[in-house]
Amino acid sequence: MNNLVVLSLEKYIKSNYDKKSWNAILEISNLNYDDLLKVDQHAKSDMQKFIEHASQYLNIAIDELLVKSGEYWAETVYENELQNQAFSFPIFLKKLNKIHGNILENEVPNSKLSSSYTIYVTNENEAELYVYFRTKIREYSAFILGLINGIGRKFNAFFQIENANSIDFPNGLFEALKVSYN
Repeated sequence: MNNLVVLSLEKYIKSNYDKKSWNAILEISNLNYDDLLKVDQHAKSDMQKFIEHASQYLNIAIDELLVKSGEYWAETVYENELQNQAFSFPIFLKKLNKIHGNILENEVPNSKLSSSYTIYVTNENEAELYVYFRTKIREYSAFILGLINGIGRKFNAFFQIENANSIDFPNGLFEALKVSYN
């Protein structure tokens, strides 16, 4: 998930601030852009340091920065995916793993989704579903929230998100969000 968050932050910061800000954040973080994009090669502390420096430099809370970058990503990067297929709000959420894999293939050659990144959508009915996700960095839950917000807006869906109980799947503990919609 590191590479998705890095790409999202890059696009958001360059669009809403400027390229100079993006480069300054990389410099004060003492991290190389190409290395940031490598899956599972960056320590959790490096990514957290990068996010903290971005937050401080831009004078925005970490969670707010990640929500906004997730929303921006959903509203801009998913445009091609939305034009190519007839999706509904819940079906799009169900296909996020595949969509993210396709985007990474195009944006970052020789990249793949981290094995620590997975999104499940379960218990779907006519009015709600549960989005389960696993991540090693707590702040990434704000990014997932931003993605869902942005996707919902793209579908003009009325929706509400609330925290739900985490669940222990066979491959690990997942955080959960209950998404009610109509």
